[in-house]
Amino acid sequence: MEILVHRAEFVPAASVPLFELRPPVFDGFDYAVKRTFDFVVSLLLLLVLSPFLVLIAVAVAVSSRGPVLYRSMRPGIGGESFACLKFRTMRSDADQIQADLESLNEASGPLFKMREDPRLTGPGRFLRRYSIDELPQLLNVLAGQMSPGGPRPLPQRDFD
Repeated sequence: MEILVHRAEFVPAASVPLFELRPPVFDGFDYAVKRTFDFVVSLLLLLVLSPFLVLIAVAVAVSSRGPVLYRSMRPGIGGESFACLKFRTMRSDADQIQADLESLNEASGPLFKMREDPRLTGPGRFLRRYSIDELPQLLNVLAGQMSPGGPRPLPQRDFD
């Protein structure tokens, strides 16, 4: 009930009353505590995982040509876009090839998903299976663009 009182907004519908929950907004002291927690946790994780991250970066660099990190534009807080970082798991020309693969999309709706995506590199399959490709997002957390607890923003294309 407390959630409904503070974050719900009534949305009139044809025959059924609907409520839409607004995302929580932290401000003042709550924001400072959350931001400090996010910063410290991500910094500690980066320090502890740094040898592992270097090994992954080498594996990505050796497996195929292109940058080690992939930058995907995502809508952030207040609609401001930011470059969400990930280890590159696909060939460097994957975005251009996607147009040719649209007919093989296995997801319904605007999202593009394929179980056996031919654009994936060898290490990329492993990194994606265990979500290791998302570890560079700790840098986004340090910059204040994301929170380690989520939610993860969609790529701009899927959001639009």
